[in-house]
Parts: sequence; structure tokens; C-alpha cells
Amino acid sequence: MSKRVLILTYYWPPGSGPGVQRWLKFSKYLVEFGWEPEIVTVRDGSYPSYDESLIDEIPSEIKVHKTRTVEPFKVFNVLTGKKGKKSSVGMSGIKDSGSPVKKLGLYVRANFFIPDARMGWNKFAQKECAQLLNNNDYRAVITTGPPHSTHLIGLKLKEKYDVNWIADFRDPWTGIYYNKFLPRTDSARKKDEELEKEVLKSADSVITVSEGLKQELAVISGKKSGIEVLFNGFDTDDLPDRFEKRKDFFVLSYIGNYKDNQVVPELESALEELRNEDEGFKNDFRLIITGNISPQTSNRFQKSLGNAFIQEGFVQHKVAVEKMVSSGMLLFVIPKTEGNHLILTGKLFEYLASGSDLLNIGPVDGNASKIIRSAERGEMFDYSDKASIKKTILNSYEKWKQRDKITEKFLLSDKVLQYSRKGQAKELIKIIENCRNED
Repeated sequence: MSKRVLILTYYWPPGSGPGVQRWLKFSKYLVEFGWEPEIVTVRDGSYPSYDESLIDEIPSEIKVHKTRTVEPFKVFNVLTGKKGKKSSVGMSGIKDSGSPVKKLGLYVRANFFIPDARMGWNKFAQKECAQLLNNNDYRAVITTGPPHSTHLIGLKLKEKYDVNWIADFRDPWTGIYYNKFLPRTDSARKKDEELEKEVLKSADSVITVSEGLKQELAVISGKKSGIEVLFNGFDTDDLPDRFEKRKDFFVLSYIGNYKDNQVVPELESALEELRNEDEGFKNDFRLIITGNISPQTSNRFQKSLGNAFIQEGFVQHKVAVEKMVSSGMLLFVIPKTEGNHLILTGKLFEYLASGSDLLNIGPVDGNASKIIRSAERGEMFDYSDKASIKKTILNSYEKWKQRDKITEKFLLSDKVLQYSRKGQAKELIKIIENCRNED
């Protein structure tokens, strides 16, 4: 039986971010396990961030088919005053769209580009897939979203070729947090909901990134089976054989885009108290955010921490992992938004594998909290729990002061290794082999 798998993903190197990493890594391990993944992607997409180094990680055995696209998103960017190839992350800034031009752009985005503004790629991808399916035998076709318009390609291929179709939901579709801010008409909202249900019911198998999102999709679809969780995980090949902590400063690092809804006043207060109470801590401590951050949040940290706050821009993935490993402590904050108990984030698993201490802040009973506990990598603290936040930072600092005695050998426990991308790829293979529509 064929071991070929056709994977449709808008996000692919040189784009970067969790969506790129998920299928780049799964494809890598599919090859290692004797499968033949082929990628259909866009030739010149618009991505929130770029990392050219990821191109070198694409296994030579993988065939990548790139197609043209028509980008309504670029029109949207013009209407909302944005320029260049980069697109915003998760419709960031949507609540601040006060100008008439931006309001018009959002209205067009919300009511004419359903489900999303990447839909201009669909006809080109469908044509490419039709040629491939007519000339080759594939065990399964996998579509991944966002953009969820990619799933509509899978829907068409299912109808025409009766392929074994797996739909991968990396984020909610109609339940995504920014949808409530879109100026949608009732008919547009209803159409979006109908498309989501049709995709979920038509796919032979649905995979997603967390237990919470699995439950949400089960409710929407009415499916009692056929929805599985595949965590993003971490790649052991990205980790060093040995690690070395920074010895010049005790660094609390945040790697990634730090959003305004991740501001935690009690964290700022705890840091202020520690700096006032301990002169050594004041001299040794640095908060470093590596990634994008709004001017207002940056100014807030600058005001409270002065030169102890350092903002760095986007770095390549390899450098990001090095920063995780070398930090004394990593800051993990779940955004304060509706439904945040479902949020995991892509960085969580690499944080778990970093070997650095973790400061976890968010819903104490959420999906991320359960994974952190299962990996025995600390506890999740509520946004208001200043005492625990302060104590955890202080304990990590005291450990860092003994840094000369810290071993350099990099070891991962079995509790953490359960979230490796290689292990998750094995689960993906089981899903591919058993892919059948049971409803």
C-alpha cells in the first residue's frame, strides 16, 4: 500500500512560526519512518515572520510543489494602511482599527473573504492537487489551517476523488478570539459556521493541537470519534548535547511575540519588590523579550525595570532555542482572553525541553497547566498570585547563584520526552493508516 502523503499547507519555509514548524517537523519524521510526504504550498506567500534558515531543514527526499496565489490579504493590508510582505499575527491590532479606511478594510475582510483572506490560493492549489492525484497514488491528503480556507481545498478533493482526508486544526475556526471583533453580517457569520461544520463532518479524520480544542470541535461537529490530538511538541535535534547558562546575568526570558493581553501587573510588582529588597538581585536580574512587543507594553517594562529590561527583535529558530537553553528562567504567559484555558502556544513544548526553570502564569486548570504538570516542569500560577510568582523567581535566582556547580550534560526525562515531535509523528502515522470516515 502506498506510503505517499499529500500535505497542503499555506505556511512553509521561508515563513516561520508554529504553523511552519508543525508540518516541517512532521514531514521530516515521516521521511525517517519510511513515508513519502509531498507538500503543496504557495510560491510567494505573506507571512508574519521569515526564517530563511528553515529552508535548510527541509529533507531532500520531500517534493515541494509551489503554486501561484492571488492575495486578497495584500489588498486588505493596503486598505488598513500596512505595507510590505509581512502580515499581522492573528489579526493583531484589530480592536484599534479606528480610521475609516481601516474600518472599510475590516468590513471587506469580514464579509467577502470567508473564511479568510488566503482563499485566493485555493483554485491554484486545487489545480496542482488534481494533477498530482490523477498521476499518483496517495494514502491520505492532509490540509492544515489556519488559514482554514485550506480545508475547503480538502473538501473539494474529497468530493471529486474520494481521498482519505485528514483536516488539521491548529487553531479554532469560528471560535478564534478575534472573530468577535470582526464587523460581520449575520449571513457572513452563518456561512462561516456552515463551512466549518461541513469540513468537520466530511473529513475522514480531524487532528488538533490540544484536548480543549478537540472537545470544542467535537461539539461543533457532533462527532463522537475521529478527532485526535497531536501536540506540536519539540524536536530533540534542535537541542544542544550540552548546555551552558548565562553567568553574567540572571535572565528571565520570553521568546516570541509578547502581546498586550499578556501583561501581568502582579509580575511587575513582584519584580519591583525583589529589586528593592535584594541589591544582588537588582544588579544580577535582566528581563529579555526576544520577539515583537507593542510600544506601550515595552514602555511599561522600561518604566518599571529601567536598564534591567532588554527588548530584542525576531531571531532565527536555532538562535531562539539557544536563548531558551541559556536563560536562567523562561517566562510563559497565557494571554488573558476568552477561552484561554484552551491555549497551549507553540513555544510551550520547547520550553519544557529547554532545561531552564519556568515561570508559568495563566489559567491554573487550563490545558497548558495540565501538560506542565504531566511533564513535572513546575506549576501554573494565576495572574493574581504575586506571592507564588515572587517565590518562584527568587528560588530560581538562588539556584542560579550556584551556577558554577550546574552540570553541563543535557538530559530529558521520559515525562518531557513524551512530547517530542518524533513521538507525535508516530501517532500521526497511526492516524494515517487508520484514516476512514466513521460517521
